[in-house]
Amino acid sequence: RARSRGPRPTRRPRKASEAPLFERPHRGAFGRRGAAMLVCACCRPDELIEATGLPTERTGSRVSLSALVAQEAPWKAAVAPDSPHFRADLVRSSVEQPWGMVLDAPGDAIYIAMVRGGGVAAEYNRTAPAQARIESDDFIVAVNGRGDLSSMLHMLRESTKASLEISRPCVFEQPVDKGGGPLGLSLKHSEDGTTLCVSEISPDSPVRSDGLDIKIGDLVVGVDGRRGKAAALLAEIRARDALSLTVARLI
Repeated sequence: RARSRGPRPTRRPRKASEAPLFERPHRGAFGRRGAAMLVCACCRPDELIEATGLPTERTGSRVSLSALVAQEAPWKAAVAPDSPHFRADLVRSSVEQPWGMVLDAPGDAIYIAMVRGGGVAAEYNRTAPAQARIESDDFIVAVNGRGDLSSMLHMLRESTKASLEISRPCVFEQPVDKGGGPLGLSLKHSEDGTTLCVSEISPDSPVRSDGLDIKIGDLVVGVDGRRGKAAALLAEIRARDALSLTVARLI
């Protein structure tokens, strides 16, 4: 005989404030169960963006800090908290007006050797938050959404608006003792550049034998505390047996 189960308990309708903490995994194209989309219900959307640093259609950047910039300024800054990366939007009156930065591009990114006073970049820095100011030794890794070197250089030459994706560097001093032999590094540089880019490390280089912290793609930006043109840096390296290299690394 079938037993009576009694009336089923009614569920109280869930209020909007009682939304589940996470959505369930959904079925998708990557197997029986798709990847779970985790959405924190205790944060507003803008708080979640700040916590994750993810780009959104609403802001177009990781975290919008435009409210911190003067309304009349033609440039904006966006930066994720505690991130080595940020965006700087620069505007100039014409393509003849310089950006006010000394740039070098011996590798895959554009290195900022100096920010000149009175230029577009310096004016941007005047109103930008401290964590989003353009500084010497920074790297430009994209311009107007393009990350290949030729496109970045073209945009900087031909555009009056430049949205710069900038990465803070790791800059350190690396003592080197050549031991009476060659340094064992292949260093490439542009004609009027200020840096030497490490393109190859020979197996018998003191960098390898002594386990020094120098990698392919690093930039040598100074020798024994002195900076200058790439040719002068090369001359210093050849003339000295024991020296200290100032290295800038893209992170």
